[in-house]
Amino acid sequence: FGLLWALTATAFAQELASIVVKPHRVDLTFPAESLVEAVQQTTVGAQIAGRVIEVKADAGQSVAKGEVLMRIDAREAEEAARAANAQYANAKLNYERTKSLVAQKFMSAAALDKARADYDAASASRAAAAAGESHATIVAPLAGVVARRHAELGDMATPGKPLFTLYEPGGLRVTASIPQYRLNDMRDVKTARVEFPELDKWVDA
Repeated sequence: FGLLWALTATAFAQELASIVVKPHRVDLTFPAESLVEAVQQTTVGAQIAGRVIEVKADAGQSVAKGEVLMRIDAREAEEAARAANAQYANAKLNYERTKSLVAQKFMSAAALDKARADYDAASASRAAAAAGESHATIVAPLAGVVARRHAELGDMATPGKPLFTLYEPGGLRVTASIPQYRLNDMRDVKTARVEFPELDKWVDA
């Protein structure tokens, strides 16, 4: 019985395949939390004061360049424009009158210089006020997607206040923070894979 068992074990051992194990290089991976952001992104802000009276775009919406995003009540800007126009008309009239009086030697050249300076200042104020009226309509500066809307209907807009953040989806970048102890290992890395867990998708980068 013992002899039969030994012969059977030998027969099984002869049938096993052999594999030679050798060391070889493999890719090492390092996962890191990353931030995906647009290469081209812009924030549109208010340039005049006024209440938001119309909102035509929301976060996630695609917009064309020049498309209207929001309107601001321009009554304050209109009043400023009317005042600037009146000041311009008075300054122009005063300049023309002073020029005529200087030509007749009833006024000095210094008076003409002052009238000219007042006229130039009024002209500049008039142009600025006219531009302010046009700023009541907020338009998209680029074709892209609205990332965020910072103001709601009825909010008060003030010069410099952000209203929209837009980005161009054609170019995105991924920024990852790497621990210092990993830097030497990562210096020659040329490729990466980005995982979007919510989409169950991987993208080569």
